[in-house]
Amino acid sequence: MRGSDYSLNSKVSFQSLTNRGTNFGEGISLGFKFAKEVNNEWSLAIGGENIIHFDDTVDLGRNFFIVTSTCRQIGNQNKENPPFIFLNAGLGSDFYGYKGNGFLFRTPCLGRNTLTGNADNPNSCSWGPIGSIALSLNDRFTIINEWFGYSYGTGFSIRPFKDNSMSVSIFATDYINGFPKYAEEFCTNNSCNTRFYGNISVNF
Repeated sequence: MRGSDYSLNSKVSFQSLTNRGTNFGEGISLGFKFAKEVNNEWSLAIGGENIIHFDDTVDLGRNFFIVTSTCRQIGNQNKENPPFIFLNAGLGSDFYGYKGNGFLFRTPCLGRNTLTGNADNPNSCSWGPIGSIALSLNDRFTIINEWFGYSYGTGFSIRPFKDNSMSVSIFATDYINGFPKYAEEFCTNNSCNTRFYGNISVNF
């Protein structure tokens, strides 16, 4: 759903598309994002990923976020599709507030299956800072660097069809050996190898 200065989107996640010890089609969860233009230079987004779990196999956390965003045009002001720099900064819970990125506080997270809950309070999660910087070269190709709590990611997003809203994004993470240091304890044999992830999105 989209208005002149706001948008409301839902997001469905499927974890079990290959063998991960669960049946195909399990690990389904639902999230959302509400974004509102505050003024001509700033916007605010509030939402969450994997908030509603449809079974007990989801292990991606309950990831709420509050993010403010701005952008600046660069280069030729009269160009038809000029490049822009986008800046995003905010707070996120659970996966976004994971380990060494700067723990700030804890809140309830609407369910027990969290990444940062503990034995005393299993439905709680921690919050930490998140952010990204992106260079949009035109209206169809963008280069992105992000810090998402657990670690970092670098990649690109492309809109392959000029008259279609579909976009494809591909990222790499853990490609700097030994950074962040705390991530190694969660990697096989304490050695983090480069991992790739991506998504396809369509707006209506």
